This record gives sequence, structure tokens and C-alpha cells, in this order.
Amino acid sequence: MKKIRLFAMAAAMLLSACAVTACGEQSSATEDQAEEDMPYGATVVENRDGDYTLCYDRRFLDDYLVDMIRKYYLSIQEKDGEAFSKLLFPLYHQYQLDEFYEGELTDQDIVERTNAAISEYYNIDFAYSYIDIKSLIDTDSQSQERDSLLPMLDDLAAEKDMPKISEKTEKLYEMTIDRYIGERGKTDKNPTDIVLKDEKLYAIKYDDQWYLIYL
Repeated sequence: MKKIRLFAMAAAMLLSACAVTACGEQSSATEDQAEEDMPYGATVVENRDGDYTLCYDRRFLDDYLVDMIRKYYLSIQEKDGEAFSKLLFPLYHQYQLDEFYEGELTDQDIVERTNAAISEYYNIDFAYSYIDIKSLIDTDSQSQERDSLLPMLDDLAAEKDMPKISEKTEKLYEMTIDRYIGERGKTDKNPTDIVLKDEKLYAIKYDDQWYLIYL
């Protein structure tokens, strides 16, 4: 059972279905449409202020959250369990460590195994070159996975006699992300890059603080 769980974890972070990236397609919004009424992907930018380029719609993600996402993937690339841990929503992540990994894995184990799964599968000492946050489901939209997450967090809080998480949650995003990987030293996507498509990553703004959640 443990081997199945670990394989599923690696597979979920590696394999998924194909889709078109937000940065690679033109917006269908009309010129006279108000910017705030445009869908996600209508006003994308490419941020190159780091080890790799990050593509996203600037209206939805503030600088702080963008920096967190950058650090999240960098922590996997550099196998930095401490940095990885600091980015995650503590209540849910502790539940993952206790229940999914049965208390047998640390955050350092998780980033090392995730890194190894990618490196060994593609036979490359990889680095991220480009992260494309190509779609985002926000608080006002419906998603079965996203909509079930907040009630689950409330249940976990109740088990620990904590206030409901939903009472102090300002935003909850479900992001779909394409990850471009290649050899180290590249800071933008290249024709030879390997593309890992459609990873789900969640961002929760709780008590005025952003956290990340991976399922």
C-alpha cells in the first residue's frame, strides 16, 4: 500500500493530459470589454525575476503569491525540504504527513523523492525553465475539487478544536500549471524542454496570509 501511495504521488506530479497554455494563445476578449470582466488568461505577463520564467495573469496573482509559487518549484528543484515546508498550509500538510505518508516521510524526503522521480524518469539533472499558470479557478467559480477542499479543512480544524478555516479564508484558487524542464542554466522555455502538463496546485489566503496546498 505504501509503495502504491508513493507511486501515485510521483505520477500525479509527472503525468497528465495535454492542453494549450495561456501564454501561448490569444485572448478572445473584445477590445471594448472591461479588463475586470475578462477571463483568466486575458492579461498574462511573463516574470523573469528569478531562476526561471513564470507566466500568469497579473490581475489574479499578486507579487507575494507569485514569489511563493516560484519558491515552491525551486524547493523541489533544489531538494530544499525546509523551504518547501514553509510554503504549505500547516493544518492540511500535517494531515498529509500523518495520514498519506503514515508519519514515515519528512518534507525533505518528499522533495528528494519528487526530484528523483522526475530526474530518473527523464534521465536528466533537471531544472525548471518555465512555469505556465495557464488556468485559475477562483472563489467565485465552481470546481468539484476546490469546492470540497474548504469543507475538509473545516473538518480537520474541528478535530483539533480550532475555528472553522472558512471563517477566515479570503480566497481559494485552483491553478492548472504546465512545467517546462530542461538542463540547468536555462531561464526560459526552449524547443528541447520536456513539458509536464496540467499539475493542480491550490493557493489559500487565510487570515491575510497566502499558503499553498498540493493534493
